Amino acid sequence: MIFDEVDRLRMRRCFHLASLGSYHVKTNPQVGALIVAEGTIIGEGYHQKYGGPHAEIEALRSVSRTNRSRIKGAHMYVSLEPCYHEGKTPPCVDAILKAGIDSVTISVKDPNPETAGKSMGKLKEHGIEVRFGLLEAEGKEMITPFFVHQKLNLPYIILKWAQSKDRFIGRADEQIWLSNEQSKLAVHKWRQEIDAIMIGTNTAVIDNPKLTNRRGHGKSPVRILLDRYERVPKTHHILSDDHETVVFTTLKNYVAHGKYVSIYPMTEEEWSIEVILKKVHALGHAQCMIEGGKTILNHCIKEQLWHEARVIQTNKCVSKGIKSPNISGRIMAKLNLAGDKVFIINNLNNRTFLI
Repeated sequence: MIFDEVDRLRMRRCFHLASLGSYHVKTNPQVGALIVAEGTIIGEGYHQKYGGPHAEIEALRSVSRTNRSRIKGAHMYVSLEPCYHEGKTPPCVDAILKAGIDSVTISVKDPNPETAGKSMGKLKEHGIEVRFGLLEAEGKEMITPFFVHQKLNLPYIILKWAQSKDRFIGRADEQIWLSNEQSKLAVHKWRQEIDAIMIGTNTAVIDNPKLTNRRGHGKSPVRILLDRYERVPKTHHILSDDHETVVFTTLKNYVAHGKYVSIYPMTEEEWSIEVILKKVHALGHAQCMIEGGKTILNHCIKEQLWHEARVIQTNKCVSKGIKSPNISGRIMAKLNLAGDKVFIINNLNNRTFLI
């Protein structure tokens, strides 16, 4: 399939629109769409929130009354294959056919087996020209969490830690702050963009973190606490405040008095980070950030149970304590936040599903 620079510009506009949906779409993919008539964009839209209209419907609705007659015979660009099945909304492929769109350019085939090529086939059966694969690699990157959710039965796993200049993440039995105020603001922004955030027992006991978004306007993630043997004090924030917490434990008689705490007991035999992450996925969480501690982070790295890492390199020195994890991957971005350096790293070994 041959595409020109105008095609690429239009699809990148779809990607930009899709990004506006960001964390509001939960387990759904970020998708953007354009409608072009006689070389002019007459409509555009994106999937704005989970359960709401999809990008194609938003694009059709955005066309002004004076341009409605131009939809028939127009061209649509969409970053992901239109849905074929009926879920929380009717199939977008039927809306496209009803609108009289003449041709559709798609970046990525939907990995959901309920659609996966079926919509492209249906469009072709009805005489609609379908062009597929425009900026496909970029399109797949755009919806990586959705690919993970559909293909691996896992949430998109983000490892996060701050480390000292001499590569320590903390001291045993003592809470220390490493990152600066700008980095803390970034962390709170990340929290509003994810569904769940996970910590282990030692981190909960020593740091008593809230793990909430307190510096932004968005939501806070569901907190996942691994408290295998009920060691976390019930007075700690994660078990006593008014934000949702899910506790995984091996104790059937685990007691939690917090109004927003849910308990998920497991047997000793099935206890593993991978099983827990699959259960987090089953609860409907598309992205999970793991903030520690050392044991969980190192286990995830060793077992390739991660897709992205966000490492905050600070200027502080600790001299002794808990060594930071060793991680390797492709550095996708470097940020400088008032002296703290943030490295965004992709796990190439766990992204082969994108090929």
